[in-house]
Amino acid sequence: MTAGPNGKAAVAGKRFRWREVLLGLAVTGFFSVLLYLQVDVGEFTRSFGDANFALLAPVLALQALAWWVRSVRWRALLSPVRATPASRLLPIMMIGAMVNNLIPARAGEFWRAHTLGRREGFSRSTAFGTIVVERVLDGMVLVLLAALALIAIGSSASIAILIGSMALLFAAGVGIVAALAYSERARQTAIRAAVALIPSRYKASAEDTLGLFMNGLRTLKNGRVFWSAITLTVIIWIIESASYWTLGVAFGLDVSPLSYLLVMAVANLALAVPLSLGGIGPFEFFTQQSLGLLGVASSPALAFAMSIHGLILGFVTLSGLLFVGWGGVSAARTRRLQPQPAPASREFEPVEVMPGD
Repeated sequence: MTAGPNGKAAVAGKRFRWREVLLGLAVTGFFSVLLYLQVDVGEFTRSFGDANFALLAPVLALQALAWWVRSVRWRALLSPVRATPASRLLPIMMIGAMVNNLIPARAGEFWRAHTLGRREGFSRSTAFGTIVVERVLDGMVLVLLAALALIAIGSSASIAILIGSMALLFAAGVGIVAALAYSERARQTAIRAAVALIPSRYKASAEDTLGLFMNGLRTLKNGRVFWSAITLTVIIWIIESASYWTLGVAFGLDVSPLSYLLVMAVANLALAVPLSLGGIGPFEFFTQQSLGLLGVASSPALAFAMSIHGLILGFVTLSGLLFVGWGGVSAARTRRLQPQPAPASREFEPVEVMPGD
């Protein structure tokens, strides 16, 4: 018996996913070996024993606040299309972040777009466009924070390479998003170029999908949305930095609060290219390297890096699981008390015209 086209595609997809998993394990293993070679096991263990674990509660509270602000930012980016409360976006964001931690290649971002479309009636392509804008804004702000902090503190080869490569990556991203958001000619050129590569029978639907995706990018044309998104992005990363500083105090690290901007920015830039599951390995390595630049010994620096990453991964995963359960209960109650048939598909429905168009 031979497998049909769908069967072959499924097999290819599974093979590709396993390749991603193996690549992620290899990256994690590589950075783990680098870290192990730099660590004194006894000092590493003592760092945990001397930590003030009472400060874990404010660390988690700051993480929760940062995620709430992220949902407010997403609401701002979606507002030119349709107003949606942040309270309805937060569960989608948290579950998507949980999926990112568990599945390679940021699959949670696609899940977010799909779920927003299914639950709130948005075009999935437009929703994904706003998620791309989020990632570009995050990268741009993190690069600026890291570069400013590195200039003020001093140079480090590994950190400078990371910041430089990420600066090039996100500069290109900013340029592409800006061109597609503000130039009708650039949008049409990009759509025509993409559609030309697609088989004829899919061209019409692909053109519609790409147009809706561009609508997600075009939310930045609204000045209020643009400055709100930038401001909220800066606030998000300042809150994240405060959570790092709080955990640093718990571990007794002699690092100034402003210096944690560098630690936080470098750690999160290491996650920009999703080469390992949950960023395990690169996150710890570059966090340790940035703390070493600030005078922290390698063993306590690694203990801090593993702790902050573990807390973030644990918080996101647990919150995602709680929202999955809460969402299932809410959906069942809604179907029981007030059944409403959903439309078959809204993927290719036109979105509302945004201000300035």
